[in-house]
Formats: sequence, C-alpha cells, structure tokens
Amino acid sequence: MLQGWWGNNLKTKFLLKDEFDPSFGADMFKLSNPSPVLNAMLMASLDIYSQTSVEELKEKQFLLTGYLEFMIKTYFPQTSKNSSDNILIRSGNRRNMPSVEIITPSDPEQRGCQLSLIFSVPLTPVQEEMQKRGVVCDIRMPSVMRVAPVPLYNSFTDVHKFVRILYEIFLGFDTEKRKFDTQMSNEDLMTEIHGGDSDGLSLSSSNSSACPSPTTVSDSEPDFYLNSGAGGIGGIFVNEKFTEKGGCETFPMLQGWWGNNLKTKFLLKDEFDPSFGADMFKLSNPSPVLNAMLMASLDIYSQTSVEELKEKQFLLTGYLEFMIKTYFPQTSKNSSDNILIRSGNRRNMPSVEIITPSDPEQRGCQLSLIFSVPLTPVQEEMQKRGVVCDIRMPSVMRVAPVPLYNSFTDVHKFVRILYEIFLGFDTEKRKFDTQMSNEDLMTEIHGGDSDGLSLSSSNSSACPSPTTVSDSEPDFVSATNRHFINQ
Repeated sequence: MLQGWWGNNLKTKFLLKDEFDPSFGADMFKLSNPSPVLNAMLMASLDIYSQTSVEELKEKQFLLTGYLEFMIKTYFPQTSKNSSDNILIRSGNRRNMPSVEIITPSDPEQRGCQLSLIFSVPLTPVQEEMQKRGVVCDIRMPSVMRVAPVPLYNSFTDVHKFVRILYEIFLGFDTEKRKFDTQMSNEDLMTEIHGGDSDGLSLSSSNSSACPSPTTVSDSEPDFYLNSGAGGIGGIFVNEKFTEKGGCETFPMLQGWWGNNLKTKFLLKDEFDPSFGADMFKLSNPSPVLNAMLMASLDIYSQTSVEELKEKQFLLTGYLEFMIKTYFPQTSKNSSDNILIRSGNRRNMPSVEIITPSDPEQRGCQLSLIFSVPLTPVQEEMQKRGVVCDIRMPSVMRVAPVPLYNSFTDVHKFVRILYEIFLGFDTEKRKFDTQMSNEDLMTEIHGGDSDGLSLSSSNSSACPSPTTVSDSEPDFVSATNRHFINQ
C-alpha cells in the first residue's frame, strides 16, 4: 500500500495522527484527488447510465458493434482486393479497394464494443485523413486501428458516418503510389459510392415482375414496369411497341372515356381520339384518398433522391438480414452460424431461412423468409402485437422495410417481436406456450444462461463489456481509458 496522504483513512486523515492509518480496499492505492472536469464528465455519464441498465447497454453494444462489423464486411474486401465476399466493390471499378481485416473475435460474447482493424494500406495516412474529417481513432502501430462504438453515447448514425468516411478515404487511395489522390472529383466519388458501374441484375431480365427498387427504364426496354402495391396507386411504364397505332392485338387500347385524348375528350366528337402512351389503358379516375397518400409520399420524396433512398434501402434490408442471421438458426435448430441461440437454452429456437438473394443489387427492400414452424400461427401472433406482414402460403413470409418511412428501430422491433414469439413456441407440440412468464422470456432474451467468456480468464485486461466481479474473483478490473477516471 502507499503510505501517504491519499492512502490514509478518510475518517482519520484530518486528525493528523503520528501513525499512518491505512484506507481499506482500493483506496489505499490513491495517488491524488480526481480532476473536477473528469468528475463532472463522470457524473454526466452516470446520470445517463441511471436511465438505463447493464442489460440494455449490453444489448445495444452487441447491436452497434454487430452493425459496424456488418458494414465493414459489406463495404470492404476482407482478405484481398478482389474478395468475393464483398458486395459493393466490383471488379470493374476504376480503383482497387484496399482490404480491411477484422482481427477481433466475431462472437459478441468474446468481445466488448471494440473492433480491431488491419488495413492493406499504410495505417498512418489513413489516420491522418480521418482526423482531417473529424474522426479520432486509436491506433496500435504498425498496423492496427481500434474502433469502439460505445452504447452509452454512440448511435447507428455514428457507425454509418465512420464507415462512409473510411470508404471515401479508400476511394481516394492510389494503391500503386501508396498515397491519397486529393484531386479526386466529387463526381467521381459519388459515382463510386453509389455504384455507377454496378453489375446488378438487368431490368430486362425481370420484365414480368413488380419492382420496388429504383432503376432506369429508358434504355433497357421492358414490356411493362409497375411500381405499386395491392390497393395502392402507382405509375406503370408501357413499352411504345404496345401503344403505337392504337396498341396491338395482344394489348389493344381501351376505346372509352378514360382512353380518349384529354385535349379532345370534352369536345364529344363522333370519332374516338385515342390517348398516347400508357394513358390509352386507363379505366377510371384515381381514388382521391390514394391521391392524397401519394402526394404526401411525394412531398417526402422531394426532400431526398433516388440514390439516397437506394442507399438507405440497402442498409435497412442489410440490417434486417444481419439481425435475422444473428438471432435465429439459418438451416437447423442447432445451427453453428447462430450467435445468440445457445445449446443450453431451455427451448430449441425455430430456424429462419432467407430465400432472397444476399446480393443487394439483386433484390429490393424485401426479404422472403421460410420458418421451420407453421406460418399461420406465427402471423397470428405477430398481428396480436401490431405487426402486419405479407405471407405466401404454404411457408413464405415477406418482410420489406421501406426506406421512405421505415427506420432501423422498426427493423429492430420486428426482429425482437419475432424472437419473443419463437421463444414461446413449443416445437414438440407445434403451438405457442401462452403461459410463458415474463421472467422466463426476459431470461431467454437477455441470455440468462449465456456461455460467454469467463471474466477470470482475462484478469489483466480492461473490460468494456458489462459483467459481474463478485463471484469470478479477478485480480483487477479496469473500466476506463486514459485521461478518464479509473475505478
């Protein structure tokens, strides 16, 4: 112990005894008084902390770091410049994208909020470019950058911004000269980011399908292109070959009031004057209610762009895919790919299979899911909880987070509700256990029987992940960073 002023027992310190009266516990190692500024920061964080719980923070930590991992694996090659696992980086791009290797364990129970990254390009210039953009990350020379989204104050938006900035930096990196191209134009940058040379599925190969993904029809010449849903108003593109000279044998024009040329309609001529283009297929006036709904969505649409909506669509559906693959077994009840479902759980978790292509360029916002349990009772339980999803019997549920009005929170709520429903499903009786208590449910959801890494196996490490020290008896536990108050 340190036999000085700060190691003295607080109760007898100001009695100024001749003999040293030691403090108890960790207080005997005190060196000085804490900084008032750091104390104020600590009090502010504790105030936020008091509004939540360790379990909620741990869950958000898992989701934040999982989202960071998902984004990095999506935007950057993992092992080489031409990694086939990468979704956005295409071989036709003008620049070879540097790779990013994640050396932190992928199991969230074996890590805190931090991911350690190794780049295939020099670390120092990457850090310098990030600092110019207001991003400060910890590095460990010669090659490791440590990134830690903290659940107490970081958000999914912060993670998105970090990956976007890193992506922009890498687009400006000349891999041959090993330096950054500061002359790269904004036009080039946006072309690269939004996939200007994407090798996605051609529209012409899906002529008969309704397509909710933004695209261009002027050059691909489909027969029809419809963007709407059942009972909804929408616009339809009709190829000119069906509208020239009054249509064709297969698709003749409708010679009635709504198919008449608008300019001559009210002249009430004896001869029919056909409309041009898709207007010749009109049947009636649009619903005023649907028109009002359309105008409201167009008002929102005018505040953004097709490119931004497509990017959000990719992130939303990617996040839904990530959450489903994380929370549910993919092929069997004991799938090793599943992170949260452990073999020791009281119930075997039903599996969820995603049959939609994993490449975002080959899909819209929708994922089609097949469950290992009957579809109808799952849908009924979801409707009781206020969630309405489209189903296709006998086994497919279609889930589509729409970028115009859905959020990451909506995706999280959907997965959480589905997870709660599955926890109450008796796989042997093939029905739901309506008597399952809230205590049982919360125990399952928050991993009450988690087989995670024991604290005692990492006694000398700082641990940002919430845990209990009373029983595991480590030598030391530190929960801070340099320049901050230590406990």
